[in-house]
Amino acid sequence: MSIIARKNLLKLAWNIQLKSVRHHRVIPMPDPMPYTTAIWRKRYPYRHKTQFEVTHDEVYTKDMELKTLEERRQEFDPQPIRVDKVNIGFLSPMNPVSTSESHKRFEHYANQRNRADLKKLHYDGALRLPIDEVHDDWLSSRSFSENLRMIADHYGLFDDLFKHGYFIPRIPLNVNYPYDNDQVTPIYSGNRLYAKDASEKPQVEWKSTNESNEYYTLIFTNLDGHLKEDNAEVLHWFVGNIPGNQIDKGETLCTYLPPFPPNGSGWHRCVFLLYKHQNGPINFSELYGPLPEN
Repeated sequence: MSIIARKNLLKLAWNIQLKSVRHHRVIPMPDPMPYTTAIWRKRYPYRHKTQFEVTHDEVYTKDMELKTLEERRQEFDPQPIRVDKVNIGFLSPMNPVSTSESHKRFEHYANQRNRADLKKLHYDGALRLPIDEVHDDWLSSRSFSENLRMIADHYGLFDDLFKHGYFIPRIPLNVNYPYDNDQVTPIYSGNRLYAKDASEKPQVEWKSTNESNEYYTLIFTNLDGHLKEDNAEVLHWFVGNIPGNQIDKGETLCTYLPPFPPNGSGWHRCVFLLYKHQNGPINFSELYGPLPEN
């Protein structure tokens, strides 16, 4: 009896020791990688790492040590000159929305979202929205201009174009590159195109009031395409004195030059700019001298 009791006592002590050791080994640790959460939750005493996970941990640790863009800018220019930007565009023709009108709109949106018939159509997948009307409504709203300005500020277009100037877009531009007989490649606010897609002159359209003294200038420029200077740009297309929206009747100062990004130079910021004249046509020969023949 004493021998059996002693064996049971040793076995119990051994089990208690194993539990205590296992308890000390399984310590709650932070999850360094989201895809290993299931492994950590199983509380394995010895966690096995594959070569891919080890490499991921090393790269993850190195990325945490890298400096952010703001920190690198601070090192490059510790004391930048703060200059208030100037609006070089036209003033906003739209009146600000009053508080009462804003409350009415939010109330209308809330009532529409609580409609039982619309909810049923949504759950059944039968709800259809007039996309063209929604798009036209967005173009005529203030959010269209503000969104384009935020995109231009985000990618630094105004800084590289006008340095301390900016403008709020007022006229929507429709730019389409010919792709096939019945298809085109549209240009949006920041979509990516390859150089082969922009090999031909695009079709540019905008709405005009068709006034007799309304003239525009269209420019297509590449902010990152200059091969010698960092702060210079490449002019790809320049059409001035466009009456209304008739580009064919404008004065072509620079024929269309397809973009030619060198291999390995990354994505380039190509911008279409539409300027509206204030006082009729402009004599470009007086401003820039004799223009080269196209």
